[in-house]
Amino acid sequence: MRLVSTSKRLDPADYTLVAYGGAGPLHAASVAVELGISTILIPAGPGILCAFGVLTKDVAMDLSMSRLMTDDGDDFSSKVRQVFGELERRAERELKSSGASVADLQFT
Repeated sequence: MRLVSTSKRLDPADYTLVAYGGAGPLHAASVAVELGISTILIPAGPGILCAFGVLTKDVAMDLSMSRLMTDDGDDFSSKVRQVFGELERRAERELKSSGASVADLQFT
């Protein structure tokens, strides 16, 4: 954290440490001392913030696939499109089986 903040010319001591998550408040004091932070904010129910985020965000799925392929000209583009097509079909199947609506499904 110090590396990231100082690379952006920010001093962690100028900020409040917000401790959330299941074990965040347990470690907050030692992290604050290490970073020179004098104020810690522990929200009510810090362990439910992650669950709350999951409940309020859009349904999303990250899929990946590894393939060894050679670039043999025009055919390479169609091979890549075929891999993306497989991933899209897999995502749609998994979302449908979970009961999620696929009406507004977007692939990026």
